[in-house]
Amino acid sequence: MTEPGRRPFRKYLLGGLICLVALVTLWLRIRLGSGQLIDSKLSPDGKYVAEYRFHKQGGATTTNDKSVQIRTRLTPFGHTVIDALDYGADLSIRWIGPTSLLVTCPGSGGKLDFYGKDTKWREISIHYDLDSCQIGPAR
Repeated sequence: MTEPGRRPFRKYLLGGLICLVALVTLWLRIRLGSGQLIDSKLSPDGKYVAEYRFHKQGGATTTNDKSVQIRTRLTPFGHTVIDALDYGADLSIRWIGPTSLLVTCPGSGGKLDFYGKDTKWREISIHYDLDSCQIGPAR
């Protein structure tokens, strides 16, 4: 026969473990499946990957989002270096050296509203040429 005080502890431990696994699974799904991949470029030295992603937002009063992320080649987790609300413009990414990434906006006639731009991540320097598609003054 089991001791009466040990059974509830096992029940709580199992419930907590199930909740933890569910939260980790949800977090991984959000991090790994974050947006539709539009373009991906491997750095010249093969150490980093730059990804241009499109994030569709739901609802009638929201706009879609575009972002550029950089990650190491061997990990699926990226760092977002630029975010923008999408009003019809596109972004273009290309490596201009082993540790230099250029983000440009080809003349598509649309606009983007940027709300975050990093100029450095790890050893990578990020350069921008976004004058043709930026809404408002540079931030």
